Amino acid sequence: MIPARTQEQIRHQVQNLGFLLFPGICLLCQRRSKRKLDLCLACEATLPRLETGCLRCALPLLHTGVCGYCQLQAPSFTSVFTPYLYQFPTDRMIHSFKYGGKFKYGRVLATLLAEQLNNTERLNNCAPPPDVLLPVPLHWRRQIKRGFNQAELIARALSRQLDIPINTRLISRTRYTITQEGLSRQKRQSNLRQAFTASLDVKGLSIAVIDDVVTTGSTAEAVARCLVRAGAQQVQIWALARTPLEK
Repeated sequence: MIPARTQEQIRHQVQNLGFLLFPGICLLCQRRSKRKLDLCLACEATLPRLETGCLRCALPLLHTGVCGYCQLQAPSFTSVFTPYLYQFPTDRMIHSFKYGGKFKYGRVLATLLAEQLNNTERLNNCAPPPDVLLPVPLHWRRQIKRGFNQAELIARALSRQLDIPINTRLISRTRYTITQEGLSRQKRQSNLRQAFTASLDVKGLSIAVIDDVVTTGSTAEAVARCLVRAGAQQVQIWALARTPLEK
């Protein structure tokens, strides 16, 4: 069996060779990106950044602080980290990835998320990284229909880049729910009631839950609450983007 370090070195060499043979092409402007990423620096600068938000749920705010929702009822997760707002062109990229099966968009955004997480840890001297990455699971019926779980693909990309293990079996989606898109905050919470079940293996773990977009935080709360009740020590939420306004 090839050691993990050797596998990573081989993977890195293959990526370098692939870049030499097929230089990066920006997914937004279609020009050469001139970097090992299919997004040029100019187009990356157009992605809407989440500059100030709630310290718990990352709801965009005029000033950094704790939003009214989190003051009224503290969420089960400790924090949400997401670098971008769910606005053009980030929203189009995520939509193409999630519903169009264009995995390049997800790969680019996951790479940028990993870079931001690395920068945040270095600049803020954050606590040690989580023990494990956990993608939000899809119900098996929806996964068969879509063909993949976008959160799992993001988590696998982050796992490779951040060297944090991934475990998709720590939690399962035991109840089929209608899509959350278009539902109000209250209906989202009701829709997800008792939708997840955690395994006993989460006891004492620090877990980063991976998702594509945080809208009202209902899914994040449902997953985090389930994990904490099962004995998880700490739950963070990592996502590609956050909606600017709640519905």
